[in-house]
Order: sequence, then C-alpha cells, then structure tokens
Amino acid sequence: MIDESLINIHTGTTFSVSKKEYTINTDKDTQDVSILSFVGGGGYENYKPHFVAWFNDCDGCNVNTCFDDLTYGDVLVVGLGLGCIPEYIRQEKSFTSIDVVEDTQELIDYVNFLHSDINIIKAENIETYTPSKKYDLILIEYYHDSNDLNEESLKLNYQDHLKSGGKIVLPINNKIL
Repeated sequence: MIDESLINIHTGTTFSVSKKEYTINTDKDTQDVSILSFVGGGGYENYKPHFVAWFNDCDGCNVNTCFDDLTYGDVLVVGLGLGCIPEYIRQEKSFTSIDVVEDTQELIDYVNFLHSDINIIKAENIETYTPSKKYDLILIEYYHDSNDLNEESLKLNYQDHLKSGGKIVLPINNKIL
C-alpha cells in the first residue's frame, strides 16, 4: 500500500487523517496505519489486507464478487479517498492507465503522495463528470452509504464512457451496473 511515512496526520474541513497502531500477526507485531475519516461519515484505512479482501483477491474471500474476472486496462476511479484504491490497482492489477476523479479540492491537495502513474482529475461534481476518454473499468467508490446513491443516474452518466465490454463497478452494493 502507500508508504506510511508519506501520509501525515491532518485535520481539515471535510476530512481528517489519523494514525492507529494495528496488531498485524499472532506474534503481536504492530504497524501504524493511516485512517482517513470524512466529516459526514465513511473513510479508508491504508491497510493492505483490507484491500486484498475488498478486491476479493484472497483464497476464501467472498467480500465483493463484483471484482471477479474484470479487465482493468484503462481504469477510472470515481472518488479519491486516501488514494488506496488506485494505489492497490497500480500495485496488484494489470492496468494501462489509472485516472481518479475527485471534486473536493482539499482532498486533492492533501493526497500528494500517490505514484506518478495515477492521474488525479479535478471535477466540479463527480456524479455528473464527463470523462474525456473511454475506460475498460469505471469503479464508483465515492459513496459510503448505499442510500446516498442513485444507481440509474450513475449508470446513465458513465455508460457512454466505457469501451466495448467495459464495466461500471459499484462495490458498496457489490454490483456491476
């Protein structure tokens, strides 16, 4: 995941980042983990085992089957968070390009530690953002509560920006739209 030494503690107007010591094995070894918390709820942890399970990449994982058998290629991640999702894709998946669209300038300014292969795009509104290219995979990770989203609206907005055979993935609902 992201090198913890690059992530600073932060208290902002829309989110905060803290550090927590995690026990990582049965020998009780620990490591610091950065945790991003949004003011309105939701957040991310910079903890690789979480993303291995989240992407359904471990034996016996059955967390998000929506990630099974995807072609990554050109990827658009809708929502930046701490940057762990695009970073995990960069490290673990076969990709051609990774674009991330975000509408919170404070978050864009803070997340200045991602690999140069990850392109961050500022949008006025990521729910209505119009991509300038087509993607193999559009991963909608902006929502932390499924009650806050309108699947049909997201599908209508993004479906024309898929390559042939491309997919829109909505992990919060474990769905391909």
